[in-house]
Amino acid sequence: MMRNWFKRKNSKIVTLVSPIAGNMIPCKDTGQACKGGIAIQPLEGRVHSPAAGRITHISPENNAISLMTEQGLEITIRLNSEDAAMESEEFVILVKEGDHITVGAPLMEFSFQLTDAKAENIYSSISVSNMDQVESMEVPPAQTIGLDDWVMRIKMKPGNRG
Repeated sequence: MMRNWFKRKNSKIVTLVSPIAGNMIPCKDTGQACKGGIAIQPLEGRVHSPAAGRITHISPENNAISLMTEQGLEITIRLNSEDAAMESEEFVILVKEGDHITVGAPLMEFSFQLTDAKAENIYSSISVSNMDQVESMEVPPAQTIGLDDWVMRIKMKPGNRG
């Protein structure tokens, strides 16, 4: 009995909140692979941090930001389109590599007017890069979600940093 209590107490659960208000969609419907994650069709033009951590990478195209959570989970938030490539000038990055951020901190902005002219099906994917550190992942059913709604509950494997 003590052993089970010890395991529960030391397990690391990371809850990610939605980085953008929108409609959750199955990854297979995006035309791109978002293995180890989810996809959201945005209803607004601002992307927020789904967890507290440190910015580790910003893509040259300015459409993706990676962060390392305090528990050691590597996450990438990316804006994509099924129909057309989005260009870097369509995005305003609000953080820089090395920044420490809190849950809900603004990461990037984009204009629906600019992107609508080029693509009908914009989506944001949130994926875990280091799935080898993940014991299990839970996601809610596809639905309309807000910024405070959870989109992933991830149990980290024992023994990783955090």
